[in-house]
Amino acid sequence: MALTSEPAPSTAPTDYSPEEVLRALLATDFMAFVEYTFGVVRPNAVFKSNWHLEALAHKLSQVASGEVKRLIITLPPRNLKSICASVALPAWFLGHHPSERVVAVKERHAWALWIGSLCGKTGDIWTPGEDFWKR
Repeated sequence: MALTSEPAPSTAPTDYSPEEVLRALLATDFMAFVEYTFGVVRPNAVFKSNWHLEALAHKLSQVASGEVKRLIITLPPRNLKSICASVALPAWFLGHHPSERVVAVKERHAWALWIGSLCGKTGDIWTPGEDFWKR
């Protein structure tokens, strides 16, 4: 076998753009999607990941896949429950299942309007009815 200084031919697929890599990550990793959604919803705030958010994201991704049918989330206020479960989860679910529908119910009208406005901002991530990872 002869030694050469030429690199071996690449068997890697075509190079992907940073946007394509980001979309693939957002489509496959719900925690990454939560962090991205937080940046869309609260652009001037710093996202601080923690183990409780990773645990919550894991359980919510199981809800989206149908693996978990019922989930009660008991966390103190200001722990991103609403952004994770009422904003990111419906967007994630609809991104994977664009023909499905999601009903969100809140106890106060003003709170429901606020959550609805945040969900509208997720249109920057994907367009309803379109597979967001194929955009």
